[in-house]
Amino acid sequence: MAEKEKINPVTLDIVKDSLIAVSNEIFYAFAQTSMSPIIYETLDYASGIADAEGRLLTQGNGVTGFIGMISPMICAVVEKHGKENLHPGDVYIINDPFMGGGTHMSDVGMVMPIFYHDELIAFAGNKAHWSDIGGMAPGSFTTDATNLYQEGMCFSGTKLVDRGELVEPVWDLMRSNMRYPQISQGDMWGQISSLRTGEKRICELCDKYGADVVKGSMERLVSQGEKVARRRLAEMPKGTWEMDEYMDNDGHGNPVHLQVKVTITDDEFIADWKSLEYTSFGFSPDYAEYYTDNGERVRSKSEIIIANKLYRYNIPYRYECPLQLQSGVITHPDFTCLNVSTRQEYIWKHFGIMDNAEYACNAIKKISDYANSGYVLGRNFIATFETANTPINANCIDSLIKSHLC
Repeated sequence: MAEKEKINPVTLDIVKDSLIAVSNEIFYAFAQTSMSPIIYETLDYASGIADAEGRLLTQGNGVTGFIGMISPMICAVVEKHGKENLHPGDVYIINDPFMGGGTHMSDVGMVMPIFYHDELIAFAGNKAHWSDIGGMAPGSFTTDATNLYQEGMCFSGTKLVDRGELVEPVWDLMRSNMRYPQISQGDMWGQISSLRTGEKRICELCDKYGADVVKGSMERLVSQGEKVARRRLAEMPKGTWEMDEYMDNDGHGNPVHLQVKVTITDDEFIADWKSLEYTSFGFSPDYAEYYTDNGERVRSKSEIIIANKLYRYNIPYRYECPLQLQSGVITHPDFTCLNVSTRQEYIWKHFGIMDNAEYACNAIKKISDYANSGYVLGRNFIATFETANTPINANCIDSLIKSHLC
């Protein structure tokens, strides 16, 4: 989108820090309004902000395990109800252990879609341990339980607030099955009000910078997070690791044996790397057709030579995979390559008509833009050049592949 491309790094950082602040405000607002010491003293809860696709962007301080469940909770609610059936002011309650990354019944999650001018732009979510949710024992948590129904009421993404109004029959059902309804009611409203605080702040952010800038910044943050995660995963060494351990017991005096084996191989890593789905730049109907030995369509004879060399050296690559630069511009390097041994990604750009002055100036600008985004020639950026009198050199391609990608 055009607006997304205009996001500068300063604005991106401001929006990012604002989203972090919103998550923290949700967290502290809940602590200040809850009625259970397990929440306002122990802080047995977590909060976070996700984009319109349910991808977690920022989180407040809280229980790490709960933070990891905010995105699955949101996705479970969306899958069950559909985005078209979500409305401003809605809040959904979810504690089903088998839905949305649930734990036990006492850990109650809430999800609120955030709309700006009737457009869904984000979600706010939190998850907290309630003092009681019904069931066979006070506190709804006992090792004597032998089935799910003994642990309390189960909510599988149930609408609790409809367009800003509490769904009274749902609350009546909850209240009738709780030992301490006043405390649980306080926690419920604390969760709801803290999510409303997040909604207010996100809308204020859109008022200040515009919805397109906020949405574009969210997309950039997700993209950057993926790059960091993939970079860290790429640093993991090949090999096999095993762990053999026991939990104290299963609640009935029986030890629980845990055995884990993790194997990282080149084949599996390459398969995961190549499985990324993306949309390439595409070809216009009148564009000349060039195909590699692998049957892949490319844009020029020079790209055929490069692609064929990569294929013969067994170098995994993606052709014209979108890359978002620091400026926000989406570009499509000719090849994104993987060094299997080091797990490092390289981009490869071929500049084909360097004897054209305008083209050469644009090429220099592109190289500078790549460098500003962390893609530096000789480090993780490979470039080849040619003119009408100096065509691409196959031996040079061999050398570049051997020095960077093998």
